[in-house]
Amino acid sequence: MKSNKIYTNFLAVVLGASALTANAGVISYTESFDFSALSFSDSEYGSNNDATTSVTRSQNVSLAGFDTNLGTLTGVSLSFGSDWSLATKVTASDTNNNWGTEYTNGTSLATSTLSIDLLNPAGPGDDKYNVQTAYCSGTGTYSASCTGKSASAGDFNGSFYLDNIDLSAFIGGNVLLNLIQELTAEVTNCDSDSSCYAWNFNNGWTGDITISYAFDSVEVPEPATLALFGLGLIGLGLTRRKVKNQG
Repeated sequence: MKSNKIYTNFLAVVLGASALTANAGVISYTESFDFSALSFSDSEYGSNNDATTSVTRSQNVSLAGFDTNLGTLTGVSLSFGSDWSLATKVTASDTNNNWGTEYTNGTSLATSTLSIDLLNPAGPGDDKYNVQTAYCSGTGTYSASCTGKSASAGDFNGSFYLDNIDLSAFIGGNVLLNLIQELTAEVTNCDSDSSCYAWNFNNGWTGDITISYAFDSVEVPEPATLALFGLGLIGLGLTRRKVKNQG
């Protein structure tokens, strides 16, 4: 009976020492995007109210899904950080060209709407609206012209609320996001006998998107633990032999 008790206790110690242990871990993937700056304009003559000039650009960003070989997925976070800029310029030129003093003026409006949407799995999005205006006025003899500019820059950062999305949607495959930049240029005011141009330029948007996976990993026994397990088996064999001989 005493030998059997020793056998049982020794087996429990050895098996406990060789048991697999779970460790918490985090792995992240980051991808960049870049909408380079472009320049375009809208034109008006006098009080004409022509359509606004617009440009729309789109990019997709793909991030790696979770690899179950790492362990069991327990959480997901998705965030982005970006920088943007926007500038506008207005030019006005009097085309009447009468003798004497001429007058001209104009106003431009430039906008930039930035959007980020989670497509796969289907999820939330975020957006930011930026606007710039510029004004100019001028006088001259026989003709008149003027130019005005304004510019701004900033950051657009955020994170997505993912609690309503099942974790299984992030396993395998890729996580896909769609980014859209909508730009407009418009002459909002122009002197009655002038030709005016409104420019949208210096409108770049660049940044990074990062997805992070929290998981529980299973740790494989170290060589020392495996050696201990092997010695334990040898010891068990000797114990059983001793018990047999005593019987």
